[in-house]
Amino acid sequence: MPAPPALTESHRYVFDSLKTSEVEEDSESARLDAVHTAFTAYFSGNLIPPPLDDRPGWKPVKILELGCGHGSWAIHAAKQYPEAEIIAIDIADAPKRPLPPNVRFIRADMTKDLPSLFPSPISFDLIHIRFVLTHLPQHTAQSVIRTAARLLTPSGGGGGGGGLLLLEEGDTTNTLLTSGPAGNKFWRVFHVLCADADVGSKLSGYLRGCRAELPLEVKEYVLFMPAHSNGDDQALTNLGTEFHQFVMRTARLVAQRSATRHTNADEEAGFTEELLDEYEAEVASAECKAEHAVYFCSARRLPV
Repeated sequence: MPAPPALTESHRYVFDSLKTSEVEEDSESARLDAVHTAFTAYFSGNLIPPPLDDRPGWKPVKILELGCGHGSWAIHAAKQYPEAEIIAIDIADAPKRPLPPNVRFIRADMTKDLPSLFPSPISFDLIHIRFVLTHLPQHTAQSVIRTAARLLTPSGGGGGGGGLLLLEEGDTTNTLLTSGPAGNKFWRVFHVLCADADVGSKLSGYLRGCRAELPLEVKEYVLFMPAHSNGDDQALTNLGTEFHQFVMRTARLVAQRSATRHTNADEEAGFTEELLDEYEAEVASAECKAEHAVYFCSARRLPV
């Protein structure tokens, strides 16, 4: 397949150019690995959050990840389900790290290429999308979700029943409400840079919208995590602070890129080192009440 065309300004990933050197490649890989490790540790090593896992012990045999990044989730899936075939798709080049033999990487644009890559009757037991839809306009995100839902197997998904579509996205609404002045400025810049910074709370509605075409059981699970270290629940606090560091590492990479490449006026006027330092100081204060929210939504295809 030929390389996908470059994204236009109306259809671009916010952090699409964070890794153009070996140093940036290593930083990006460490950033994505750290947040994946934090979530799976909180969920006791499970790829599917237990509140959404309606079939404990289920072993999917055909898995698709859309927007695989550096492969953290796909590699974990390959180890957890060694008998499964995992296809990992991203618009960027393949991860510069060894992939397990049961992982196949395809460079493709999930917003355009899925119907041609997987013509009917190809279907999957498990499809995963994490922290990707926030980069897409709402209508494009809805289209990706509908296309992914059509790729779910209607039956026989690794032990009975239909396939599962798992979506994971953040939502800044609660963070804006609970943050101080620096945090509010930070997240308003994030809103400018993202196509939809509040997509998390819309996921279940997008999935329910697919019911007109497919029989789906839709579930939602929301994690509200402290951005600071003052939380009462230690496990949730550990996750929240790691997620906050993931966000801040991302923002600093954007700030550094903007300062050296002058790629985007919004970025140059937005994520500055001064703002990031101010936000970090605010989160480190004993008075900080800021919380991050991550939405986990699933759609299980039901038998007709």
